Order: sequence, then C-alpha cells, then structure tokens
Amino acid sequence: MHRNEAVALDVNGIYATEIFTRETENIIRSHDKTKPLFIDLSHMAVHAGKDGTLVEVEDEAANNKTFGFIQDPQRRRMAGAMASLDESVGRVVKALADRGMMDNTIIIFIADNGGETLGMHSNAASNYPLRGVSRYNIPF
Repeated sequence: MHRNEAVALDVNGIYATEIFTRETENIIRSHDKTKPLFIDLSHMAVHAGKDGTLVEVEDEAANNKTFGFIQDPQRRRMAGAMASLDESVGRVVKALADRGMMDNTIIIFIADNGGETLGMHSNAASNYPLRGVSRYNIPF
C-alpha cells in the first residue's frame, strides 16, 4: 500500500476495506468545503484473490459467528465481505453528512463485473436474476 508517494507501513496487516474507508473519512474531514472534491473509492471487496484465493474477511471468527447460519464457508466469507463493504459505504455517507456535504454530493455506486460462479476464480457469488459468466458458455 502507498499513501501518495510513500509506502504506507502503518497499515500493514489491516483489512483493505478498513484502510480505504479510514483514508476516505480522513480526506472528507480535512477537505476545504469551499472547493470541489472528487473521490474515487475503489474497494477490492468483494473480489476473490487471484488464482482461486478465497474472498477475504476482516475477522474470520467474528464472521463465522455473525453468519454462522450460512452453511457454505465460501458464501459465509462472501457475506462477511459484503457486510464490510456495506459498512464502509455507510461510514463514508456519514462522514459527508457530518461535514454538511450531502446536499452537494453525487454518489455513484458501480461494480466492475458480476461474481465468478464457476471455475478457478469462483467465489460463491450469485448473479441472480442474471445468469452465466462472461468467460464460460455453459447453459444453466
């Protein structure tokens, strides 16, 4: 991780979703409200790692306690990552509201693609009500 041009050693070992959220909150809190502000907050959640690495969650034990009713461990991890992403969005919106910036803010929430449901990069995602994945031509 880098913060501007410097290696950000202080964030080593911290869940990326938490790092990105904290940094965004800090930017909002310190911003001169008389000037425009553009933030592109591009979370890595809820992506699986490369080469089939599991979706990461901040605290596996807490995630299992919270989402223990979900039997499939991959889907349980996906739920935890989604919950962290949801919390992050809420914190960013709250930071904007606390600074009185919501009346002059546009929030665009997009995803880069649907979840991989098959193959090496499968992450227990669901693309319902859509179906299929872009790299496979498999009828459902």
